[in-house]
Amino acid sequence: MRPEQIGRISVMIANNQISFNKENKLLYSELGTYTYQLTKVGNITYNAIAGAHDDTIMSLALALQCKEDYRFDTASNINFVKNYSRRFI
Repeated sequence: MRPEQIGRISVMIANNQISFNKENKLLYSELGTYTYQLTKVGNITYNAIAGAHDDTIMSLALALQCKEDYRFDTASNINFVKNYSRRFI
């Protein structure tokens, strides 16, 4: 995951542009164990602390990236999930 995608989450949280269900304890736990480091050459790297997971943070970053990528798309027929809406009796 690129640092810009993770940084976007931090900025959105700080600016109250994104909010989360308070019952989502897994996401809050992962956000609480996520850190950043400044490398010797001045780059920022983001990681979960040793032994912690970051799956929901990565999922959130991907979802936000998809939202950004398709924000200005005017095509109305983009469908990522096939619709299997059938009536079952």
